[in-house]
Amino acid sequence: MSKTLTPHLSGLPSPKGEAKAPNESDRNAARQNAIGTPRPSTRGDGTVRGALQDDSQIIRIKIGQTAEIMQRAWAGIVASGSATLEAAYFRLPFVLIYKVAWPTYLAARLVVNVKYLGMPNLLADKEVVPEFIQHRAEPNAVVKAVQPLIDNTSARERMVSQFDAIVSKLGDSGASRRAARAIIEEIGSAP
Repeated sequence: MSKTLTPHLSGLPSPKGEAKAPNESDRNAARQNAIGTPRPSTRGDGTVRGALQDDSQIIRIKIGQTAEIMQRAWAGIVASGSATLEAAYFRLPFVLIYKVAWPTYLAARLVVNVKYLGMPNLLADKEVVPEFIQHRAEPNAVVKAVQPLIDNTSARERMVSQFDAIVSKLGDSGASRRAARAIIEEIGSAP
């Protein structure tokens, strides 16, 4: 299994933590371990491809191949939503990101008060997956959290073991109903 590199549209982290533009050496190394980024549809595809331009050999956009990519990837950066539970099911170590317009975020915080946003974290009632929400969703912070999942086998195994426990609680038949019930109970018990 080849390792993936962390996708960074705004540059790669330097050893000191500042972002820098990828150079040819970075691109050559990345070509050996190309990144697949799944997209559910072609909506917004031009914007994504435009942002990648020179890095199209490093980051390959695949439409409708989320399950395949999650099964083959070494680590991931996953947007909050059902994809987080899907990643846990496929045993993909990942960090969670979520960023929306501030008015949307503030309105949601008034309506819903939960400790975690990611479904694996909600179901485990603890932080299994690091969450980077709003102002915490900064590239360098995300890289710092995902890097051990790429480089450190024991960090990967710890997260996968916790995913296995979460998935086993859901069982086979009626898993969607049990997941929904657990999330509703968590929302209902939030302070």
